[in-house]
Amino acid sequence: MISVEEARLVVQKNMPHAQSEMRSIVDALQMVLHKPIVALEDSPAFDNSQMDGYACRVADISSVPYSMPVAFEIQAGSKSVQVLPPDSAARIFTGAPIPPGADCVIRQEDIQRDGDLITILVKPELNQFIRKKGSDFSHTDVLMQAGERLSGPRIALMASQGITEVSVNRRPSIGYVLSGDELVLPGDVMQPGSIRSCNGELFETLLAPWAQEVVGYGKVGDNLTDVLASLDLALPHDIFLISGGSSVGDYDFTRRALKDRGFVIHFEQVAIRPGKPLIFATRDNHAVFGVPGNPVSTVVTCLMFLQVAAAAFSGQRLEPKRFMARLENSQKKPQDLSVFARGSFRVVNQDNLVRVDSNQSSGAIGAFTKANCLVSLPAGRSEFQTGDLVAIVPIEDGLPWN
Repeated sequence: MISVEEARLVVQKNMPHAQSEMRSIVDALQMVLHKPIVALEDSPAFDNSQMDGYACRVADISSVPYSMPVAFEIQAGSKSVQVLPPDSAARIFTGAPIPPGADCVIRQEDIQRDGDLITILVKPELNQFIRKKGSDFSHTDVLMQAGERLSGPRIALMASQGITEVSVNRRPSIGYVLSGDELVLPGDVMQPGSIRSCNGELFETLLAPWAQEVVGYGKVGDNLTDVLASLDLALPHDIFLISGGSSVGDYDFTRRALKDRGFVIHFEQVAIRPGKPLIFATRDNHAVFGVPGNPVSTVVTCLMFLQVAAAAFSGQRLEPKRFMARLENSQKKPQDLSVFARGSFRVVNQDNLVRVDSNQSSGAIGAFTKANCLVSLPAGRSEFQTGDLVAIVPIEDGLPWN
């Protein structure tokens, strides 16, 4: 049994790697860069005005108030600009090029104008309200590194450089089967002892932002023959999930099936609750996870490990990001396990507070939906007291701060 941190590192190290593909920049949203992006042009491309106002020379204005004539006007998009004569100003608008000879812009709010004469009320400073050429970045600067995930602002940055296509790493194709004789799928008739399955819906929703596709193959029985056959379905996919059958019971066959098919098992248990019986195995360019079957365990596994795996396939390393809160109710837990308890986070008088919810059953998906965070209670301690600082993982949108 390995720790949560070790398990994440093992997954990141042993995941197969994606090939690259070209995408239009808009279609590449949330995908991972294959190559660095290098600036093609300076930004700004020329000195321009940050304000609507008047371009002047600081040296001309010995004291204020000071009056001078307006020599000409410059609009945004002007292609040719006159040289500013001595002891005069140019009316200028936001984004317009700074005329040669000017070294400051004075806001129109700090000016009184009478016809073609202005009176300056506030003494300017050198280069004030001027966006200097290359002040954001210069051509040949590296704007983004390989492995970065493309957000809206990053796509806008590429568009501002005239880049319309980008090389990105392919997202993984994910397939899954649901293991368990007791499971009932949509359209099946409920029988005594049956349980309606919801893990497929969890895979398809929680992993969709990280995947090219998430494909379900229905249910397999609690027997070695069916589980072995399900591994044939893994071949078209980069990542394959077997829901259920990963524990050590008499009817849990995932481990045996993986060994029979020549997969290398990297770990079989993680020191986490919920989600302890998690199996990770690889063969050639395929990764298989045996995922615990209880739905809350499935959620935690998706958030803590499977999203990490999908990101690692695409060349992105997800690092944990958490914020801290004070515990509102004391907790006891097994000392050797990291517990991710469902909790309710709130802010009171600017203090972050969190209460661990009462129902922590790994099958209680209804109770899970009432939580807004996971409360991290790490291994090495068996008791946490009211007022202790604990780490919080927000889960309201199903996408944790990985």
